[in-house]
Amino acid sequence: MSSIVADICTELDNTMKDLFPNKVRSKYQWDITQNAHKKNEQIYSIRPLSLERVAGVTKNVTIDHTFSVTLMNSYNDSPSNDNDLNDVILGLYDDVSELWNAAFRSNFGIQRVLVVSDFSCLEPNIDFQNKTVSIEISFTIKYRTEA
Repeated sequence: MSSIVADICTELDNTMKDLFPNKVRSKYQWDITQNAHKKNEQIYSIRPLSLERVAGVTKNVTIDHTFSVTLMNSYNDSPSNDNDLNDVILGLYDDVSELWNAAFRSNFGIQRVLVVSDFSCLEPNIDFQNKTVSIEISFTIKYRTEA
């Protein structure tokens, strides 16, 4: 099963590179806040999360696997307003929309992926100390693997 998970992560990474050429993959996938400095203004992380077996066909195992993508960007507000933060948040929501559309259209280009569904997005997480904002998207990928 790890092969399909690695394949999904690789194809998801390729999708991110195609959609967002200015973003770079985070050096820290599990604690993206470790990257909170100006050198990484636009970063993302990809994490495989929980999975469960669902009813499927004989001789194959059908899995619903949750994946998460976190997008992070820095902002630089002026002392008198938070316009830049607001613009960055709106830009992140645009990125979420682009990712959703790409996922629905392509299933990340993996033949064993049956459907991408259950998209959800948490509210923006603002780190005022490091002047970064992140947003986490999660979705379920249903795939089959041989038993």
